[in-house]
Amino acid sequence: MKLSFINISIILFYFILPAISQANNPETSKTNFKNNETPKIITGELMHKMCQDTTRSSMKSLCIEILSNFIGKPLTPTTLVGVMKIAENHANMTRVKIPGLLKNTKDEISKLKSTNHRPNSFSHKEAMYILNKKESKYEQCDKSYAYAVSQLNGINISNKISIKDHIRNAMQAVWLCNMDHKLAFKGMPEDVLAPDNRKFDDLCYIIMIVSNPKN
Repeated sequence: MKLSFINISIILFYFILPAISQANNPETSKTNFKNNETPKIITGELMHKMCQDTTRSSMKSLCIEILSNFIGKPLTPTTLVGVMKIAENHANMTRVKIPGLLKNTKDEISKLKSTNHRPNSFSHKEAMYILNKKESKYEQCDKSYAYAVSQLNGINISNKISIKDHIRNAMQAVWLCNMDHKLAFKGMPEDVLAPDNRKFDDLCYIIMIVSNPKN
C-alpha cells in the first residue's frame, strides 16, 4: 500500500523528527552528570571549599594555586580539562628526566665494577645492590609515567566513573615509581623523583575533587 504525502508527513512529525531532535540535544545525551544541571562556576568561595578537602598542606597550596587561574570559569568541562592537562604536562616533564637518571645510575654501576674493591666485600655488594635497585626502579618509572599519561588521555570527562577509574590507575602506576622502602632503611636519601611523584599524586587528587565537588 502506497503512503500518501499526508501520511508520510504525519510519520515524520510524530516519530522521526522528535527522535532526531532528542539525539542532537546535549542535555539529553548519555552522561553521568545530572540533566539540565547548570554548570558550576569557579568562585573564590568554591575554590577554598574544594581545596579544603585535600589531605596535605602542600596539596592544598597547589590546589589553590591551580584553581585560582580558573576563577569565573565553568567547573566542567573547562576547569576539569585544564587540571587534567596540567597533570599530563607534569607527567611528561617528569618522564623526560628519567633517561638521564638511568644513564647516571648505569655509569655508577660500571664505575663500581671497575674499582679495586673486593667484589665479595660487604660494602661492595651493598653498593651494587642499591644501584641495581635504582636502575630497575627508573626503568619502572619510565613505564609508569607512560602508562599514567595514557590513562589521562583515555578519560571520558562526561563520565564520572571513567574519571575515577582512569585517575586511580594513573596514581597506582606512579606509586610503583617510588623508591623501594628497603633502600630507605639502608640510609639512602630520598629519590630525586619523589617530589615529582607526590606532585602527580596531588594533581590526580585535585582532578577527583574538581570532577565530583561536594555540594
